[in-house]
Amino acid sequence: MGEGLLDKVCVVGAGSWGTAVAGLVAPHVGEVSVWAHSQVVVDGINEYHANPRYLMGYELPDNVTASSRIADAARDAGAVVLVVPSRHVRRISSDLA
Repeated sequence: MGEGLLDKVCVVGAGSWGTAVAGLVAPHVGEVSVWAHSQVVVDGINEYHANPRYLMGYELPDNVTASSRIADAARDAGAVVLVVPSRHVRRISSDLA
């Protein structure tokens, strides 16, 4: 595990801000799981440790993975960070519940 208190953090949203948050959190936890609705983004993060749509050139740490299934991304997370447009917060929160 990293230097922090949590084993896993889930970042819900894989835009520019979500990608940056995942990279900033990663050194402090054991695992960061990112939820993205786009399979292209999921594959890019899992295969190349980079988001092919946002923050191109920004390499994510090895402990960052992604999933297009929100339940899988959030499973066993000690904290969930919502980084989605405000118009989607209600629906995403309901999906998480």
